[in-house]
Amino acid sequence: MAPVAGVTAVLAIVATLVAVKLTSAPATGSESLAPTAVVSRVTSVPARLLAGAAAGQALTPLLTTRTPGRPLTATGRKSLAAAGNHR
Repeated sequence: MAPVAGVTAVLAIVATLVAVKLTSAPATGSESLAPTAVVSRVTSVPARLLAGAAAGQALTPLLTTRTPGRPLTATGRKSLAAAGNHR
């Protein structure tokens, strides 16, 4: 008798959740343009940062290997593997 009561309770809960979902009003939202000051701050780079980033400047120098091995290949063609520090 206990399993029947448990199944009945679960079905009652599911039926209640479905009924609430079907009878609730849809969510409404609104959109508006961002203020000009916000757009300006998120779409521009300060001049002092641009001046500090010279053309060709590398943050990390490339390292050469001391003992060359077989070239890295993928599907029969030479490949390049890159690893970086994503911030």
